[in-house]
Amino acid sequence: MPHANRSCSFRLADLTEASQILDYIVMCITYINFHAALKAQGISRDTLPYKGWGQPYMAWVALILMTCTVGTYGYTTFLPGYFTLSGFFS
Repeated sequence: MPHANRSCSFRLADLTEASQILDYIVMCITYINFHAALKAQGISRDTLPYKGWGQPYMAWVALILMTCTVGTYGYTTFLPGYFTLSGFFS
């Protein structure tokens, strides 16, 4: 595979992975807010058809870990000698 095509496919894979991590962050925030809404309305999670183990605490753990992952996802871009404009945007 030519270098340009491989570079493009790696960039596409990186962008896909980063967007999936951001999707998980949004899902965690959504569940945390859903749990808060249930609590505010006095609805027990036991009345729901499905109940996740360790929730909402595991949602908080996942949110923190995914946020740290996104924060450190492209740190090599900022190391001396590795910075390129195309690498910064991918």
